[in-house]
Amino acid sequence: MTKDQYGEHIVVDSGNLFCDRALPADDQREGFEEKAKLIVNAYRKQGCDALGFGGNDLAALGLDFAKALEKDAGFPFISTNIVDAEGKTFFKPGVVVERAGVKFGFLSLACPTTKLPEGLTVRPPLEAAKEAAATLKGRGADVIVVLSNLSKDDLAKVLEAVVEIDLGLGDKHMSMPRYMETMAKGLYVGAGQKGKYLNLVTLNITDLAKRPFVIRDLGKKFVQELQQRGIVPNSVYGR
Repeated sequence: MTKDQYGEHIVVDSGNLFCDRALPADDQREGFEEKAKLIVNAYRKQGCDALGFGGNDLAALGLDFAKALEKDAGFPFISTNIVDAEGKTFFKPGVVVERAGVKFGFLSLACPTTKLPEGLTVRPPLEAAKEAAATLKGRGADVIVVLSNLSKDDLAKVLEAVVEIDLGLGDKHMSMPRYMETMAKGLYVGAGQKGKYLNLVTLNITDLAKRPFVIRDLGKKFVQELQQRGIVPNSVYGR
């Protein structure tokens, strides 16, 4: 992906990318770890800007491996509401990415029912989202996006109460709606699952006080470039 072809762009993932189950069998753990390394390498080639690290990923891979994986990735992992006994997050609770003079704030919310390794808990999403959104606004974010592993109902509650958030990306059921939807006081778009799908969200800014998002189908040229670079298998986007 280049700026000449696609303009200023940001690449993110909403989380639970590496594992769709919270607790894989012990004899499957090594396979999940190798798959995670492969996916992170592909995301690095894509120029990924941030990854929401899901609760299932953490439970399956473990905290030590997850931290080592982020170090190798070269891009930040985000976790806003998974905390240790002292209430501290194990990854950054949010990041700000600037493109074309616009600052985008990203936070990541895990589902409250996620089973986690001992010593970690999930903070209530609404509580964590309010704090993170305020912090991101304080850092100058013009647009705020939540990378979500919540149910749609819980995500709607967050978008209703935290008006600073403009867009919810993804949900725990890994829905794949074709078009962007209005949700509460924000917008929602599905993110697919396991890194197999790409959504292209186009942002046309005329007034940052208004909702500036438009979603469209992923262009064939974009997919073909990823395939040529070996990032996306031909079998995934065969049409």
